[in-house]
Amino acid sequence: MVPFKKTLLAAALVASAPLAVAADAQTGGFDLFVSGGLGYSSYDLPTGASDADDTNVELRASFAYTDKSGIGFQLDNVYTRQYMGDIFDYYSTYDIAGHVYYRTPSYLVGGFYQNRSFNYDTGYGPSADVSLDASMDDQQFYGVEAQGFFGNLTVGGVLGEHKMGFAGGALDGTGTLAGIEARYFMNDNWRIDAGYLYDNVDLSGVDLTTQRFNLGTEYRMAGSPMSLFAQYSRINTEVASFDMDEDRILAGVKFNFGKDSLRKRDRDGASLNPVQPAGFSGTPTFGIP
Repeated sequence: MVPFKKTLLAAALVASAPLAVAADAQTGGFDLFVSGGLGYSSYDLPTGASDADDTNVELRASFAYTDKSGIGFQLDNVYTRQYMGDIFDYYSTYDIAGHVYYRTPSYLVGGFYQNRSFNYDTGYGPSADVSLDASMDDQQFYGVEAQGFFGNLTVGGVLGEHKMGFAGGALDGTGTLAGIEARYFMNDNWRIDAGYLYDNVDLSGVDLTTQRFNLGTEYRMAGSPMSLFAQYSRINTEVASFDMDEDRILAGVKFNFGKDSLRKRDRDGASLNPVQPAGFSGTPTFGIP
């Protein structure tokens, strides 16, 4: 009987080893990163309109804290600024998003709320700036989100609502927001990812639909808090009979504080993303039919 008990004990230890590793993988605590990116966009406008392009800048700071119980929160601040030539000199957005979640070594579930404000600099005088800024109400996004962790693969999804309006509610609407994302880790500090976001708002009887496809990668340098990232986005916007495509490339640098690898940040840190701006389609020209 003794050999049998020893065999049973050894088998139990072997079986429990993966669980012990998984438990150690979630340590909780703080995580923070700041990033800056520079990009370029090209617009394919409808027949009869001149195509356009612009340069854009994105700045982001994200902070997360996870308790050892698995309950945590994340806060994102994102500023974007796009140069739009003859149409608008500059078009800027500022987003602040909050997430509350429960995280285990296998999955994350939670909810989020996000507010987006706008600013336009037309170059045509202060009165034009004030008029355009006032025409775009702040937008809100809210809903539920989840992530699943499968070895080198992370799969996430979001489902919620998008509230938007113009001129103090003269036109307003609430619609559906749904997205999915996959991240694959080539190693602890090199990640590739892909995502899709669908956003449809009934704006006082007129559908405003945006679809966004993303492909990206991030690489963190060994022994350094710095990582490099790049992202390609294809954004399609439809308003009534108007249809426009945008191709965007963004590249930049992140500085990571807290978790010591990209995989660790993904599984135990600031792993959630706010809803990204839709670019040119957010301007009053294409937001109001």
